[in-house]
Amino acid sequence: MIALDVLGVNGALSEGKNTSLVVWENPQNGLLLDCGSTVFQDVLQKRMVEHINTVFISHRHQDHIGSLETLLEYRWLVLQKKTAVLGAITSDILTDLLGDEWSLYAELLTDMPQYTLIPTTHSPRMPSTGLFTHGVLYSGDTNASLLNTPSAQKAHVIFHDTALQTNPSHCSLAALAEAPLEIRQKTYLIHYRATDYETLRCKANELDFAGVATTDMHLTIPRSAY
Repeated sequence: MIALDVLGVNGALSEGKNTSLVVWENPQNGLLLDCGSTVFQDVLQKRMVEHINTVFISHRHQDHIGSLETLLEYRWLVLQKKTAVLGAITSDILTDLLGDEWSLYAELLTDMPQYTLIPTTHSPRMPSTGLFTHGVLYSGDTNASLLNTPSAQKAHVIFHDTALQTNPSHCSLAALAEAPLEIRQKTYLIHYRATDYETLRCKANELDFAGVATTDMHLTIPRSAY
């Protein structure tokens, strides 16, 4: 059984915790999906940090990478554990965060058959990527729907960012609603403004989405499902 904890669901310009999830292959081995400014203190307080062995970064905006440096330093300096990192992150970014000795703290994954990276378009200033792994599709931030990809077909559950109106950085709810019913029914909406929650919840229900993700949501995925 794969477990999944939603740490936060809000965007950079909204009150609340930054969008982030943890996929647990087992209780001792967690994959953190994005590590925004609010995330390190959250996983520290929840005593998850020692078991988060891998971190995926969708892109370099602060609500997705803002506390990665602190998490990597804590795991190495306090726990004596190196952390694997992957996604839209390079050795140059790690050098900016941690200096030339970044390899003491982090292992940059390049050969990773269990992870499918999906190039996305979000901001012209930086690369961005979604991720499919362990039956979970996570969009990161994208202005185009990932619900028409092969990964969406294979996924057991999908977490996709959205905006109520047309937005140059995030896929609109109307665009996501063009996906087939069987895809919508396994898609949770994330990365929204906290003030939009009730409107988004009602529209998601009308359009037959799985729902709107909320902070501290917990799901399980049977291994037979992927």
